[in-house]
Amino acid sequence: MRGRCAAGQDPKTTNKPFFVWYNPARMHVTTVLSDKYLAMVGERGGKDWGVDEAGMKQMDDNIGLVPTRTIRCG
Repeated sequence: MRGRCAAGQDPKTTNKPFFVWYNPARMHVTTVLSDKYLAMVGERGGKDWGVDEAGMKQMDDNIGLVPTRTIRCG
């Protein structure tokens, strides 16, 4: 997967340092969910989640993207 960084984001070609910042503390403030995760709130016959549970699912999914991106661009 190395070398598949988006155009203009590869630290080897741009001569700019690679930086990753992820704020998992987002659940401690007002949570704004995308439509995908908002649809999980109170889903009948399925996940009877509230905003907190759907927000945690979104956070878990996003955390999985961090190592993928680091491997690609690192």
